[in-house]
Amino acid sequence: MRLKKVGDYAEVTSKLEPVINVARNLGCFILFIHHAPKMERELVDSAPGSRGFVGSVDTAILIEKDKNGTRSFSTIQRYRNPGEKDVEDMVINLTADGITLEPVGSIHDVKMCNRSKSRIKEVRKK
Repeated sequence: MRLKKVGDYAEVTSKLEPVINVARNLGCFILFIHHAPKMERELVDSAPGSRGFVGSVDTAILIEKDKNGTRSFSTIQRYRNPGEKDVEDMVINLTADGITLEPVGSIHDVKMCNRSKSRIKEVRKK
């Protein structure tokens, strides 16, 4: 698939449409992998033409590392059954082998735990 302007939403979606139709007819999926640049912007906007790519897929899986080094895993689901939610955003760790990712807990729970640890340190200092 060749694109003149990878940042052009209309061109990205029109070029992807026939590929997506073939995949659906064959009952398979397409996997795009993109390494986002280290910039301050939304992760879904990090890939060139990403709104076209993210808008065309059934599920976008986002893995990012914040400025504190915390890695997180989240999804954007295009189709869901009534009442179904996206996968809960999770904090993940890279294991010692440097290859495997393991879940730590939900982003909310990890933030609450970190706040509690900070408060305990403050109380102990007094």
